[in-house]
Amino acid sequence: MAERFPPELLKGTTDLVVLAVLARERLHGYALIQRLRESSGDRFRINEGSLYPLLHRLERAKWLRAREQEAGGRVRKSYETTAAGKKELARRTREWEAFRDAVQDLVAPHPDSSERPSGNRERSPR
Repeated sequence: MAERFPPELLKGTTDLVVLAVLARERLHGYALIQRLRESSGDRFRINEGSLYPLLHRLERAKWLRAREQEAGGRVRKSYETTAAGKKELARRTREWEAFRDAVQDLVAPHPDSSERPSGNRERSPR
């Protein structure tokens, strides 16, 4: 079993990964939980008690659309990303990439310790 990511790292990214997965395919809640685990090598785990309030919040924001479908004699809600959700996904992806790059600049070893990471260089006066 892979080591889980610490909850403090997951907290700010859960909406992003849920939107990303549901932009690729429509899934019901339990299948979404499974897909998140599979796609992350079993490191991104979310329980049903956390997932459904998140799905309902994203649905109220109009970023997800729920559709009822019958599966195995039961009616289940499946979720998909709306056009507004895809726009929000693009915005959050850009935000995540900028954050990831900034963290990488801070933690990556630099051959010349006097050199500042690219995102933190002082600007020359104009």
